[in-house]
Amino acid sequence: MKVKNWLWIMYMVIMTAPLAFASSITVDILESQDEVEAGSTAEFTVKITNDGAERDVFSIESDEFSVYPFSEFARKIEASPYQVKLDPEESALVKVKIKTIETVTPNKYYDAEITVTSVIHPGNKEIVELKTYIASAKNIIEINPLVPKQITPGKEIEIPVRIKNRSSLALENLEITIAITEVQKVAQSVRVSLKSQEEKQLKIMLNVDPVTSPGVKKITINAYENDQLRGSFVAEVIVLAKDRVEEDKDVKNSFLSSTTTIIRENKGNKESMQRIEARYNLIQRIFSSMTPKPETESGKVIWRFTLQPGEKKTIEIYTNYRPLFYGLIIVAIFTAIILFSIERSVVIKKRIFQGKEIVPGVKEHKIFLLVRNGKKYTLNDVKVMDLVPNILDLTTDFGSLRPDRVQHGERAARLLWNVIKLEPGEERVFSYKVKRKQSVIGDIVLPTSIMQYIDDKDKFVQVQSMRVVLE
Repeated sequence: MKVKNWLWIMYMVIMTAPLAFASSITVDILESQDEVEAGSTAEFTVKITNDGAERDVFSIESDEFSVYPFSEFARKIEASPYQVKLDPEESALVKVKIKTIETVTPNKYYDAEITVTSVIHPGNKEIVELKTYIASAKNIIEINPLVPKQITPGKEIEIPVRIKNRSSLALENLEITIAITEVQKVAQSVRVSLKSQEEKQLKIMLNVDPVTSPGVKKITINAYENDQLRGSFVAEVIVLAKDRVEEDKDVKNSFLSSTTTIIRENKGNKESMQRIEARYNLIQRIFSSMTPKPETESGKVIWRFTLQPGEKKTIEIYTNYRPLFYGLIIVAIFTAIILFSIERSVVIKKRIFQGKEIVPGVKEHKIFLLVRNGKKYTLNDVKVMDLVPNILDLTTDFGSLRPDRVQHGERAARLLWNVIKLEPGEERVFSYKVKRKQSVIGDIVLPTSIMQYIDDKDKFVQVQSMRVVLE
């Protein structure tokens, strides 16, 4: 008998075990606003009952795949309160609100899910499906705009909009808005009031941002009353591709330098290939620095680059001729110093002047010797000497100052002028004439002329001229 009783008890335990692990939550939807307009809020009243044998805490959460961006109609789902504490057989009411998206397609049902979960026993949960019907906004405010099929970005256009209040109530201070996907702002909202069944014609100025990417976009025109959506219109428009590049050029000049800044900005909505060129010769390029570095081609500098929509490129050219200017000043000063030094020195110069042709093939040439005392003191015992090669015939035409001595050697004739003294700044000119023999062909290099003198310190000094060529 005892064995039978134990078998009966084990049978009851086995049969009731599944019931002990079954769900201890009952969820009922008592009230539902299952038909709403796009952009408004659907409200539900949910009754949660603890069917378990102990006190429990239940959390109410929305399914993550039931809200934006995974859901095309629910922006967010909120439960108030989001947790309830219940004794066995106790119930509680929870308000669930579903905020719908303004641009959701109307006239169809949408599903959302919430999960009621035991905090103490997480495996104990119930999933509740909430159905919502999105009614057409035209049921309240009818919106009929004349939307163009294509829109050029950056160009302001006028959109005529006809609105009508289809309800039996007057609607005050309606706000009419217009929006395009991927565009921050395209138009200012318009305020209007409508009596029952009243119809009005509006004009909305639309201006799409020039950098808006081209393609098919969704345009939405909504009517709001106190932030509640009362009407909606949705259509597709094509935003055209537009190439619009603007250039700003600034030139700043200063002493022998300039800075040129070129800025190009792509204010269109498509990629643009750009080319900037300027004519700069080699000298200009030497004294210019360019950022970024350009290409060079046929005396021109060229920049090639690509501008994305909204992108800008800056090119800077700095030209500075001041180093050249300062260099020329240094050269001029150095030259002046050299000339001044020459002017202040003792100089003998030799020059040749072509004469007339005496007989065919024979010319007579006149040779000048110029001596100058650039010192501040008198030169004493001055002697001027020159050599005339024997391949030339020395004439007796010596000008106003004849040589004191003429010595004929095997290879040349030596001319000597004795000058007692040469005062500071004083110049003397000696000259003589030679004939070129017919048998001599080519150029003749004449020897240097020599000047000897005694300076203010009784020292013997000798200077000589440059060689000259008789052609």
